[in-house]
Amino acid sequence: MSTQTLTIELPDGIFSRLKDRAEQSNRTIEAELVNVLAEAIPGEELPPDLAAEILQLDQMDDESLRELTRQGLAEEIAERLESLNFKNQRNGLTEIEYQSRSEALEAYERFLVLRARAFELLKKRGHDLLTGPSGS
Repeated sequence: MSTQTLTIELPDGIFSRLKDRAEQSNRTIEAELVNVLAEAIPGEELPPDLAAEILQLDQMDDESLRELTRQGLAEEIAERLESLNFKNQRNGLTEIEYQSRSEALEAYERFLVLRARAFELLKKRGHDLLTGPSGS
């Protein structure tokens, strides 16, 4: 991977918070800054349709987001994934079963990403995720 060098001036408060984060995560300040930027600037590692769904969550109201956080993985997908994982441990999978497991795993990962983003948005909007909106 190629890299570029960038020199920036940071206000003391931002630098201090960045330094604290770096210490908490056992990283250098430079590594922590790269991590912060990577989180803040969406990459193309997500499939375009999933990225679009994530962006749609930003437009949802708080109650819709809370509902999303309460949902579980569709029972059919969860059961299929569990069954195929057990079968794989016992005696392996056929190519079709392997593909089915991959599809179920992809659905599970998609569910986790969307649910995590809903939690993140609620937190940013000031909700105490254990009890309800802040100040209530």
